[in-house]
Amino acid sequence: MMFNLARRNKYTYYIILIIFLAYFFRLFFGLNFEFWFVDNVQIYLIGLKYYTTGLWPYWGPDVVHTQSSIPGALQGLLVGLPFYIVAIPEAPTIFLNIVTLFSFSFFGWYLSRRIPSIPLHIILIWLLTIPSAMYYSTTVQNPSYVIIGAVFFFISVFEIFPFYPQKIIPPKTLFFLLSFSLLWIYQLHMSWVLLLPYIVLCFYFKYKESKQITFLAIPFLYFIMGATICFSTLLPTLIQFNEASSQALKENISLNFSNITKVFDIIFKFLSFSTFDVESFIPYKSIKDPRVTWFLSNYFWVIPLAVFLFITRVAQFIYLVYSFLSNRKYPNWNKVQVFLIFTICLIWFSFLFADHLPNSYKFYLVMPISIWYSLQVYQYFYNTKKGKIFSHVFLLSGIIFYFFVILLNNKLDMSLYSNKAIIEKAIMEKDYTYVGIRRISAESMLQNKKIWKESVLIDSLIYETNLEYDNEYDLPQNISSKLSYSGKYSCKIDSIQPFSIAFEKILKPDTVFEKVNISLWMYSKYETDALIVISLDDKDKNIYYNSLPITYNPLELPQWHHISGSINLPTKIISTLQSNLKIYVWYPKKINKVIYIDNIKIVFIKKILQKA
Repeated sequence: MMFNLARRNKYTYYIILIIFLAYFFRLFFGLNFEFWFVDNVQIYLIGLKYYTTGLWPYWGPDVVHTQSSIPGALQGLLVGLPFYIVAIPEAPTIFLNIVTLFSFSFFGWYLSRRIPSIPLHIILIWLLTIPSAMYYSTTVQNPSYVIIGAVFFFISVFEIFPFYPQKIIPPKTLFFLLSFSLLWIYQLHMSWVLLLPYIVLCFYFKYKESKQITFLAIPFLYFIMGATICFSTLLPTLIQFNEASSQALKENISLNFSNITKVFDIIFKFLSFSTFDVESFIPYKSIKDPRVTWFLSNYFWVIPLAVFLFITRVAQFIYLVYSFLSNRKYPNWNKVQVFLIFTICLIWFSFLFADHLPNSYKFYLVMPISIWYSLQVYQYFYNTKKGKIFSHVFLLSGIIFYFFVILLNNKLDMSLYSNKAIIEKAIMEKDYTYVGIRRISAESMLQNKKIWKESVLIDSLIYETNLEYDNEYDLPQNISSKLSYSGKYSCKIDSIQPFSIAFEKILKPDTVFEKVNISLWMYSKYETDALIVISLDDKDKNIYYNSLPITYNPLELPQWHHISGSINLPTKIISTLQSNLKIYVWYPKKINKVIYIDNIKIVFIKKILQKA
């Protein structure tokens, strides 16, 4: 008895050590994996903008192909709040790896209870180092946060569905987690719609236990409680933007029957979540990069390792397909098969209403189902002596391979550390635009108000602005409160945002402007050669372009200087057709210098056309 207790305690310490080491390994990988991919940077910027500006992040990840954004503040808070704890570039990644470690560890504990023939330490190492978990749950991108909710959601589904007669988690907790996870994923990814049929079936199976509607009262109450907690970060967006907050869903529903043939592609990607997907870590766009050739010649040892893992990955896939088609003697095997068919059909059906291909990251939230299924069939293999030995060799090989991935990413300057200084500068100066600018969504474009004041004289038309916005949430990303000539705001121009805000006006043929006078105030610490640009466009075609050089010299002390100039307009062009006129300041040199402009005045000198 005492011996068994000591042995159990020793194994518990062993599990704690595995989790502890896994956290630092995953964190090290996440910090050195690809950071500067545009989608990753955009997710990072949501939180960085929240931290540097203090503005509530009403909108989450972007839906690029429809120029919309997912409503809710959850993504911005998950990325931004860690900066308030420790203001370093690594803060969001540190926090992400804590919460994903917790969710995967809990999932591992659950699977070990349901599949006791595979030891907990094997399940944990596999869960925490499987490529589908390393690729998405260690780096700051929205699928990395989706998996947190997905794990708890599908644990609840496995428990509520009639797979196991003995429940190990209280039903009240399960229904709480269902709704909490739904609203969690709703604010992070459009794939949340896949969860709705599972929720309906959960209530159905709960109802079947007693055949009484009143039996659902307590589960429904806890379901509402779970939803209420996550709804708190969504509610401000619904209040502030009303109908616009539902546009992301409406604009992304469209019939797409070309995906009807993608069912086998979906099956392959679904099962790949639970195989060692080596291909995910190969930077396809960099294969011809001479640095890759140099790297492979100096780290040639990785080639046989990658080949071994790839062969194993193919074998895993074949084994998963073969097992599904076989008549396994596992408990409830027929129910498992039906559940998998239902999941595949649901994914396939959903993509008939999406105008994009079924890429794996778009249904990544079902990854826990793939893992749950795979471990049920792997247990047969693991129960053999050779299977146990191979499993340990395979897991160790995968961990070694990840060190190669880290080295390669650093060689290709893909990690956060390739330009960490610019993030530190953004944090220190509370200006997220040093790292990049957020995508402009349709929702934010609707919020931009006109700030140009118009006045009409006999021979001129005058527009002027001091860039003062009534609502700080309406600010374009190049409007800064760091420095101004008058009021609170000015327009910042640098290598990241080389264009100022633009004055735009539709010119109709009935009025001819002969000349435009432009004046503004400019500040810079350096000598600056910028341009005042004027362009005319007919639909999407440019029909006229001209520029006025600005020679700016701060002399000994930087101060605000008054800049003015005139540009003659092409009267023959603008008198014959309608065109869109734009006037803005452009700093074409890609160097790390900053210009501020304020109090812009534009005066059009005009004459009235004489009618015949």
